[in-house]
Amino acid sequence: METLVHAERFIESQGFHLMRREDIPKFARCATESYGSISYALDDYFVGHPRTKEELWEMWIFNLKYFYSRALIYSDSRDCNAWLLWVPPGCKGLSMVDFLRYGGIGLTLKLGIASMKRIVHYEDYSAYVRLNATGGHECLSFGRRLRDGIWIYRHFGFEVVSDDPIPGTGVTHWGMMKQP
Repeated sequence: METLVHAERFIESQGFHLMRREDIPKFARCATESYGSISYALDDYFVGHPRTKEELWEMWIFNLKYFYSRALIYSDSRDCNAWLLWVPPGCKGLSMVDFLRYGGIGLTLKLGIASMKRIVHYEDYSAYVRLNATGGHECLSFGRRLRDGIWIYRHFGFEVVSDDPIPGTGVTHWGMMKQP
């Protein structure tokens, strides 16, 4: 938790806007607008078909509620034209209790049980890749409105450590890491 406090102070000192609970819809709207007009294979895999903006919205609302208390989510401004999610080292995956607490039943009702199985399959694979690459000392970041952002991560010193398909799918999972 101390890492989050230090990071939060630094982020605010740089003029970024830290997401508050009441900002969740605004951040979800930003991500939905960014990815809603393009085909994104991972989202389509999650829902089992080319996802709709409504399905995408539901996934982002759920994710932002879940990560709100575990990570730092910040934007360029209060208007949220772009945002980043920073997950500190040691953040654990989604437990069943958390799944229920942050709206998993509603998400399952909207997307279907098959979607939840695909999402869990992906989360398990993603955790496996992170553990093998970092030994459990990872930080994750997700830029919204930064489509095909691998070159951006490379610019800031990240290296691709995995670019394999998620088992049983044709969807590529890009694992990236920056050496401390």
